Amino acid sequence: KTAYEFGTGDWSSDECGILYHHVPKSGGSTMQHVFKGLNYKMRSYPSCCIEFDLVMGRSTESRSIFNYFKEDPSKYCARKFQGYEVYGGQFGTVVITCMNIVSTSSSSKNTRNKDDGNTDEKEEQQKEEKGRRRFITLSSYREPMFRTISWIQQACNKGLKKRPKKVVQACSRCRYKGEDKIIWDGFANDTLKTFRHLDYVNRKLKSDVDKKNDESVSKENNDTTAVAKSVIVPVDVLMINLDDMDDFFVKLNETLTAEEQESETNPYKNSLKLDNTHVNKEKKGNCNFGMTSSMMKMLMPASDVYHNFIMPF
Repeated sequence: KTAYEFGTGDWSSDECGILYHHVPKSGGSTMQHVFKGLNYKMRSYPSCCIEFDLVMGRSTESRSIFNYFKEDPSKYCARKFQGYEVYGGQFGTVVITCMNIVSTSSSSKNTRNKDDGNTDEKEEQQKEEKGRRRFITLSSYREPMFRTISWIQQACNKGLKKRPKKVVQACSRCRYKGEDKIIWDGFANDTLKTFRHLDYVNRKLKSDVDKKNDESVSKENNDTTAVAKSVIVPVDVLMINLDDMDDFFVKLNETLTAEEQESETNPYKNSLKLDNTHVNKEKKGNCNFGMTSSMMKMLMPASDVYHNFIMPF
């Protein structure tokens, strides 16, 4: 499936939840800004933040949405659209956790319905299929060298006073020399980590989702005393290149506008507001850093993953 198929089907119904994998400097702020304009009954929580040490390139979770999610996952999983600015492995945990919550709550609901004396199994199954919660995951990505430069431009030209002293000094010199190399390599290392995790999302998340569903069915088949019926939670895993995002919004908006015009009962405002969509724009000022050959070599593994994304066959 491609991201362009995102607008097909009944994704705008209450039953479909959108889990957005917000990869920093890859169009995440723009994506969330566009979807924020839709008239959903439940607003999303902030997706911030992924935090990493700008000197060493190490991730920290002290202010991560991942920590907030672990404290109360149900309120996040219930959202129609929710962004998660996390690494891919953490995003996989979010997806599986939401599946577990939905599967458990749906099983309990099915049991209550049977206890109420509903004997028409075919009709009940149709109701289950129609009202079953399902998820779409959407991850955006960007060419690794451009992403790294964008990270550096933001660090040096937006809120520089908030950065560690070594970063401020490196930005003021804006050159790949001496002790400053460790600063710039830290940004490259973060891109490498990001693409390792994106590779997991692209190649393995769907199989992990299917495995989780298979385990639920297998557990039910082996447990003859089980009262609640296991629930398969459909999940579509989609990815989109930043270069395709504008076209994606246009195509998606065409579908949503048609749905809005056709439906008289839909409570949502489906069409997107596509004016002023590009938020969190890069600024040039203190440092207009140029990619070095050394950093390009560092980023080669990420570039290989990126090329597998854009040329999958």
